[in-house]
Amino acid sequence: MNAFTSWALARLQEPSTYAGVSAFVLGLTFLPQADLDVATKAIALAATLIPALIAMATGEKGGAK
Repeated sequence: MNAFTSWALARLQEPSTYAGVSAFVLGLTFLPQADLDVATKAIALAATLIPALIAMATGEKGGAK
């Protein structure tokens, strides 16, 4: 098993990964219906997706390593 696979499997054992995945999916499906310009939509999307990716990629203290 390579290093990435080991790392990914360790992340799947942590609850924060599932919270991150759900936030990521919600961020992909969230499209503001208000008449907002493209920059505002991009900022809103990034504000949802970046923390979700961080939650999925980082390990929890005391969790699987």
